[in-house]
Amino acid sequence: MVGMKKFPLLIATVCCALMPFTSHAQTVQPQEVEYEVGKITTMTPTIGAEQSSYDVSVIVSKGSDAGKTISLQYVFDTVSDQQHYAVGDKIVIYRTAGEEYSTYYIAEKYRIPSLIWIAGIFAFMVILATKMRGVFAFVGLAFSGLVIMQFMLPQILDGKNPFLISTIAAVMILCVSVFAAHGFRPRTIIAAVGMAFAIVCALLASYFAVQVTELSGLGSEEAFMVQFGLQQTVNVQGLLLGGIIIGVLGVLDDVATAQVAAVEELYRANNKLTFRELFLRGFSVGKEHILSLVNTLVLAYAGASLPIFLLLHVSSQPLWVSLNSEPFAEEIIRALVGSMALIVAVPLTTVLAAYIYPRPWFKKVVVD
Repeated sequence: MVGMKKFPLLIATVCCALMPFTSHAQTVQPQEVEYEVGKITTMTPTIGAEQSSYDVSVIVSKGSDAGKTISLQYVFDTVSDQQHYAVGDKIVIYRTAGEEYSTYYIAEKYRIPSLIWIAGIFAFMVILATKMRGVFAFVGLAFSGLVIMQFMLPQILDGKNPFLISTIAAVMILCVSVFAAHGFRPRTIIAAVGMAFAIVCALLASYFAVQVTELSGLGSEEAFMVQFGLQQTVNVQGLLLGGIIIGVLGVLDDVATAQVAAVEELYRANNKLTFRELFLRGFSVGKEHILSLVNTLVLAYAGASLPIFLLLHVSSQPLWVSLNSEPFAEEIIRALVGSMALIVAVPLTTVLAAYIYPRPWFKKVVVD
């Protein structure tokens, strides 16, 4: 079994070797903008300015102007904008090159170090709780990011169908990341099979839902930018479908592995249980999973779309008109398709596990 446990890493290596890491697609027109990192040293109100603004001095720490002190003007509209920056803050600035001189602007506060610290705390907590399993989970996470950034996105920019490419990416992630996180063992194999069937159901459900509701995929500002801001044409409806599938995959991983693990633990506790008893007891756990995760899934989508819901609340148009609009309809379809895939995955993986574990031939391959 030692060799079998290395199987996910072998698959990942092969996939990385075959994965196209470059794309010949042209994205947006190149802009003469350079981003740098600096620290605010002084902020003084601008004298005689028609707008509320500060004269800001920044010493650049990262970028082509590293070590230099530059001056820029920060214009603010409200009191909260005025108090957003202070002396000592690390900020991201960008420079636009003109014919005679360059102009600097403040973009954002520099948050990368804070993000790294928080991510490090998260990684420490995961590894502390799961030991080496946590390390392999992060290997799977890295592979998922690699598939999305180096395979899925370049292929979509090359003009491939986003729905098809996202499906292939989901299969690649399923074949490697799930096994890397949970190990190459019987329960993971059963869960992966159940997830594969559930993904097929999600593919059909998402395609049917998008076609019936006649969604174009242009329900967000980002989709408009993709459609009209790139030199090549991107199928935004396919992009919507692909995004649904990738999102569903994360939900299925949680549900499928948990269900198979529940059935396995029941069987280990009492190997006299029949298929029917294993299924009924496992599905009892699964029903609680469905009830909790459906609510969690809807709340997750609602949280991500909170600004849209705020606009809905203050809007003067009828509720049904707002819900009928594409931005809301897209989020509703995402939540519903994800929930349907979840409902399919629970009994499906439970049936597979309950059927396989009592088999006499399977007892020989069950390992701790």
